Amino acid sequence: MESKVNYPFIYFLLESNTVFVYRITTQNYLNASDVMDSSKWETYKIQQHALLETFNHEENDAIEGWGFYLEQDELCNIVEIINDCIQKHRAVDQQLTTQAVHIVSSESAAGSVRVALAPPKHVIGFPIASQLDHCGS
Repeated sequence: MESKVNYPFIYFLLESNTVFVYRITTQNYLNASDVMDSSKWETYKIQQHALLETFNHEENDAIEGWGFYLEQDELCNIVEIINDCIQKHRAVDQQLTTQAVHIVSSESAAGSVRVALAPPKHVIGFPIASQLDHCGS
């Protein structure tokens, strides 16, 4: 079975001229019953086996009213490929995610901001100048 990722879509060439396209809609790992949800699948016909690398489902019309049968080994391979793709995309999302740091002018304000924000939260509160004067005495 050949596959190709065009995130959030994964193309599977299960037959010589039939491409099954699965749309990933979650960042959570899937099991076999999740993958069997037909609402996330579309089927397309291609002219040649070699066209999978250049195939783009958005440039073609899906076949309506289709069905297919998978051996358990094929289904397990599909679940593994989809979960690998989810894992890779999670890693990219985590690298791209920036963390906001909130800087406030007093420790009291820092406490209020910490309570008001949802996690993850990073708050830095600077002591008031009058409190710094007392620290040195």
